[in-house]
Amino acid sequence: MHEIIILWEEKGVTKAETIKEGQPSKNPGTVRLGREPNHCDITFDDPRISRLHAEIFYNNQHSKFYVRNLKASNPLMVDDQLVVKDGEVALNQDSVIYFGQTEVKIIYTNSTNMLTAPTILLPPTASNNNGTVLHSPHISQPIGGVVPAGISRFGTTHLVCPNLNCSNPDPQRLIPLERLNVGCSWCGTSLADAGSVFLPNNN
Repeated sequence: MHEIIILWEEKGVTKAETIKEGQPSKNPGTVRLGREPNHCDITFDDPRISRLHAEIFYNNQHSKFYVRNLKASNPLMVDDQLVVKDGEVALNQDSVIYFGQTEVKIIYTNSTNMLTAPTILLPPTASNNNGTVLHSPHISQPIGGVVPAGISRFGTTHLVCPNLNCSNPDPQRLIPLERLNVGCSWCGTSLADAGSVFLPNNN
């Protein structure tokens, strides 16, 4: 089953929802987004977002999720692309949809649409080797700033070395995403089958 997680900031905290291919919804085949709960599956508390603003659906032909704009007078943006009414744009790993004043981050949780294996959302009690508490995006928390590739204003994506005997001092065996085509910097193991972990920002 293909699915994505969408993340956004609302009143200073991070919210998250999972969208799955073929999930039950108010409009079968799509998941609708906007302010009106009677018409939308996912709602936002942003007065600049339309009551029924857009819908997300899985395109089997292209093996990707797409977003479709439903409001002629209120076009949305995907990354740097303007999407007019009935226009559709593919959503990639780390794409950002701009609704009104809300930025919605896209995280693919399966390997079909990203170069790594499924993303793991760490539980709120997990911590790294520095003692820093790692929170799941399902837990309300502030969002950080804009940072480079592999990292977003919502957090950072790391690979997990599949070698259980890796000499990495991090007990989670986390490796920077840019090492994907190079291999683990600690043990040299290929990262082609590595899992990935998304660590939301805490500030």
